[in-house]
Amino acid sequence: MQDTMTLLMLVCAIAASLAFGVLAAHSLCRAAFVLLKMHASSLASKNAGESIEVSVPS
Repeated sequence: MQDTMTLLMLVCAIAASLAFGVLAAHSLCRAAFVLLKMHASSLASKNAGESIEVSVPS
């Protein structure tokens, strides 16, 4: 019986650790995308009057 409880506790600890890691990674990615969106909008407003040339290598 003790081995079953130990196994159950180990499985629960693994699941909790995995859930925490996924939530932490999700939060970091959301924060990074917010920062990138703020950066892109500031660049867009700064370059609003300028024309952008795109050269395509052949």
